[in-house]
Amino acid sequence: MVSIPGLGDTSGRAESMLGRRLRPWWGVSPGSLIARGVVGAIVFGVIISGAHQVRAGELDLAATGLEDSRELIDLVALGVGGAALLGVLYKIVQIAVGAFDLFVRRSVEGRLVQAQERRTGDFLPGIVQMVWFRSRDSSGMNRSVRRRTRYEVVLSTPHGPKSWNVNSRHFAELRGRPGGSVRLRVSPLLGYVSRAEALE
Repeated sequence: MVSIPGLGDTSGRAESMLGRRLRPWWGVSPGSLIARGVVGAIVFGVIISGAHQVRAGELDLAATGLEDSRELIDLVALGVGGAALLGVLYKIVQIAVGAFDLFVRRSVEGRLVQAQERRTGDFLPGIVQMVWFRSRDSSGMNRSVRRRTRYEVVLSTPHGPKSWNVNSRHFAELRGRPGGSVRLRVSPLLGYVSRAEALE
């Protein structure tokens, strides 16, 4: 981790609070988000189609010996179809957000406060991380193997400390410039950083 000493409370807030983005899809590429949304919508659409076929009686349950369970099967199909419909709506929102952020960018300038590698769940207390990530999942694999790494930069801006996720190339360029002025090109909704440059 690269950090700048002497920032007092601002540095403390940056370390303890920033990087815990709860906003869905934060830092994701708009193009990737659109692609995932389209694929997901198609999958949910197929599920809805299957549930509709079951409820419309297009499937011959008599041949499977399940005719006596028709009411239960219809009820399950209704529930599955309803859940899939919610999934489609979620994916449509995902596509819309990605489409909006695909072309819109804004510039953010500030002083580099931190450049650090973050791992899944690293904001949790140390004892919780130790217990959870040293244990094994249902497949027997150590959970620490599945911890994802992301690269975060924290800038001191006129509006206070702000953080963004960047790709490994941008991270490598910025981490060696602690305290320097940095300009980022970011998308407004996803916070996706398309360009990062050191100004001094």
